[in-house]
Amino acid sequence: MASGILGTVNLIGLCMVTLGALGAILCAPAPTYYRDGRVGLGSLEKVGETPEGARRRRVRMHFYQKYGLPLSFSLIAIGSALQGLAAYAG
Repeated sequence: MASGILGTVNLIGLCMVTLGALGAILCAPAPTYYRDGRVGLGSLEKVGETPEGARRRRVRMHFYQKYGLPLSFSLIAIGSALQGLAAYAG
């Protein structure tokens, strides 16, 4: 009975770590290299984009970095704590 509960706790922790890692990957800015030597973060510069569209894109990236990354890292921390608890108790 206890091994079934510990296995479930371990599985929940593994799912939380996986979701947190995917969230961190998606929320982190990635450099974009252009042919003329410029470098942009998070593909914020699009060819032919209006200033309003660029502003919305920057605001969205700021939101992801402000709220998405800490949430992702929290999921990773809690998930690994659950996995550690299951390994220690088992």
